Amino acid sequence: MSDSYDKSILEDTLHDSAEDDTNFDFINKKVLVYRDINQGSYTANTIDMDLGGAAGNNLYIDWLSAYLHIPMVLEITATAGIIGQSAQAIAEQVFAASFKNNHCNLINSMRIEMNNNELVGTKNFNNLMCQYDMLSSYSLDAVDNYGSVLNFSKLSPESQSFNATIGQSGLGSVNTSINEAVFDTSANPYDLANKGRRDRMKTTSFYPGSTANAEMLPANYLSDTARDGVVISEADKIVYQVMAKIPMAQLHPWFEKVGMVRNSNYRMIFNTNINSTATLTIDSGGNLTKTEVSSPNQVLPFQLSPLNAGLPVKAGTAGTIVAKLSIVKGANHSHPITQCTMNLPMYQMKPALEDKYLSQRVKKVVFKDYTVFSGGNFQGIGPSGLVNTHLTNGLNQIRKIIIMPFYSQNRGTVVDGNGTDYSVMNSPWADEPSTLCSPYCPITDFNVQLGGVNIYPQDIKFGYQHFLHEIHNDDGSVTSGLNPGCSSGLINEETYATYPFVVVNIARKVASQDFVTESINLSFKNGGKRRVDYLVFVEHMRTVAVDKATGLYMQST
Repeated sequence: MSDSYDKSILEDTLHDSAEDDTNFDFINKKVLVYRDINQGSYTANTIDMDLGGAAGNNLYIDWLSAYLHIPMVLEITATAGIIGQSAQAIAEQVFAASFKNNHCNLINSMRIEMNNNELVGTKNFNNLMCQYDMLSSYSLDAVDNYGSVLNFSKLSPESQSFNATIGQSGLGSVNTSINEAVFDTSANPYDLANKGRRDRMKTTSFYPGSTANAEMLPANYLSDTARDGVVISEADKIVYQVMAKIPMAQLHPWFEKVGMVRNSNYRMIFNTNINSTATLTIDSGGNLTKTEVSSPNQVLPFQLSPLNAGLPVKAGTAGTIVAKLSIVKGANHSHPITQCTMNLPMYQMKPALEDKYLSQRVKKVVFKDYTVFSGGNFQGIGPSGLVNTHLTNGLNQIRKIIIMPFYSQNRGTVVDGNGTDYSVMNSPWADEPSTLCSPYCPITDFNVQLGGVNIYPQDIKFGYQHFLHEIHNDDGSVTSGLNPGCSSGLINEETYATYPFVVVNIARKVASQDFVTESINLSFKNGGKRRVDYLVFVEHMRTVAVDKATGLYMQST
């Protein structure tokens, strides 16, 4: 037994257990709920929050524990006679749909103002940076304890496949199977279930009307509790109600770093990927022949199960199956919670602590932000195609470059039997964008020039070992298993081999160079089989000075 353990036992023995060591630093805590100001209208795909009421009450906002709540209804309706035509089908079809990994996918971009100053500008693909941060920092314990709250689970690369022609499981990048296959070396040994998706469905596919649950729960259970689950499962109709609970600290690093500031007046506009629709065309033989998708930002936040493997279809009637996601209200059901809300924990400090806390009124908040580059030279790169481009020369305090490859749209990779085109992130059959890239899109002959100097002595075939070197101990959040007994990060070698995005750490430099604006050039080849579009994120630091007592926005760099 170690000496340190012996000492801890001695200290516990000598400690007077009757002594109350409670430290009353805070004398009041309130969780205030602010409702959106949309007035029940979400057709513009935005959520508008005015938190002016939080200013002037002399309470300190705890943004680390703040949540954005979005009540949603996902409805699947079909031409009469196609789905739900038996008791068994009605029981099975509750597994027809689910949400893609991480509810941050519901938010495409946001604009945040503090005391009438723009704090965060509108930038697309905010969901991808949220996903990166969670995959690179969460531990398995965190996923086990909090994953169901966030609609987050570990990725399942072993069930990934690609359909070159449309079939019952969809088209293009496909990873929605939930039925486990028996391992068979004579067939495809990797045709297994997407366990991550199935874990997420344990919450959203909860059905009080099932044979087992009906014995324990009243018919109005979901309406009374506002719990996630299936509210209707009947012939040609399935309806889910889901409350997305999104931590503000994961939507943007500002909320993680700002600490406790009082009298701050915030205005937030969230541009969502909700109000999305996927329409499936079914022939009289019960076969999928066409998929059409409509979404605000070309990102579909939900998935559909394969036909007759979660989405039971009866042959004999041709028609359509339509899945539509809405905020609060659908055609057949309204969520019991009728508005989006911001839940803000707020504290009052005891006077002695507050005097000490405000002895230095100005707080410098240093946090991560990003700039994204897409299109142009990053679009439609074929197999062995070369990218050699100047990225930018207008940024300093650069920390990372993250390159995410996704199968191209409108280039023969995700086109169904009738020619309808949709991007892979807009597919109801794919895990993208939650995977941070499409499967098997390696980057080879890779290098980065910073100020005209190569980051790597010679071009590399970027692989898992390079990935580990670049992110190891990044911000103290990722240990990648290199420190036994203390590890975070969910991207193992199997996951990375299937979804090989690129991370380059630019933070290793002389401090005096950090504020020097330097040009960035990228060069690499598409080492995969399919045509690819690349999203390139440049992560950089920002500093904002704020008065802790008044919330006054003072300076930004």
